[in-house]
Amino acid sequence: FIAMEFLEGEDLHQVIAAGKPLTLLEKVTIMGQVADGLYCAHRNGVVHRDVKPANIRLLPDGTIKILDFGIARLVHDDIATRLTRQGHFIGTLLYMAPEQVLGAEIDDLCDIFAYGATYYELLTGHHPFRAEDPRTVFYKITSEDPEPIRDFAPDCPDALEQVVRRALHKDRELRYQSLRDLQLDTEPILLELRQERSAALLAQANDLVAKEDLDAAQALLAEAADLDPVNRAVRQLRETVQARLRRRVLRGRIDALVTKAQAAVASGKYTQSISDLETALRLDRENPEVQARLAEARQWVERSRQAALLIREAREDLSRQNLAEAFRKASAVIQ
Repeated sequence: FIAMEFLEGEDLHQVIAAGKPLTLLEKVTIMGQVADGLYCAHRNGVVHRDVKPANIRLLPDGTIKILDFGIARLVHDDIATRLTRQGHFIGTLLYMAPEQVLGAEIDDLCDIFAYGATYYELLTGHHPFRAEDPRTVFYKITSEDPEPIRDFAPDCPDALEQVVRRALHKDRELRYQSLRDLQLDTEPILLELRQERSAALLAQANDLVAKEDLDAAQALLAEAADLDPVNRAVRQLRETVQARLRRRVLRGRIDALVTKAQAAVASGKYTQSISDLETALRLDRENPEVQARLAEARQWVERSRQAALLIREAREDLSRQNLAEAFRKASAVIQ
């Protein structure tokens, strides 16, 4: 038997055919992962030879897997080991490079062309060389340039369209010579898209905070921080939301401590009241109600201390028959 990894999700062919709504950022992120995977294969002497949407699996967590290396070619130094019989028409015609359909040697640059065709199709929903019959497809691949991407996807940046066009260049010498070079041109585009998405999420989170929907705001801010870790506004709002969520979680305990402290004050147990309120303040140092009640409790302690002192002095005056002074001090205690 063969034990294989079980992959959930769907392949890009299914995603494109179903018209699944993906943002431009999601599409660029997906194809960035594909480029990383193919570049790793190329760097280790493996040419896939059948790169197409059906061989790219999109998993539920957004990561991708490149499938079906069954017709791959292994290259080590000057020795080539073919995993399929020579003379067979290898790969899928729609994604073949011009030199591949003309029968030339297949190498990394053929994978790069197929990658470009897949990228074009994911961005536009249309294949760059679609036609009714194989002969017309053959002609388009070798002789015609695809329609501009922005005719189908107006939100596609010009820089990204140029990247895909270069990957699809019919002249091998003018095509990207490695997927690492392509990635270097794509990374600034991806960074800008991530920053734009992060800013949009921040605006949505601000609206949610204003509506007191803190849980939803926190989820958006976590995504925004992941997209743009250096965005100071995102970090600051996230810290504010987290602090408010902590206060909300602790509100029940704080309310119970405040109620207990009020009962202690009513019973003249001012020290116990202060202890309860200090505990509540440690849970939420910015709580104005707790701060005010703690200040009030401390005033009661000071008044109690002063009252005890006056009572002692009034008793001494009474013992000396200094009735007027004893009366004045006892009245002050009551006051």
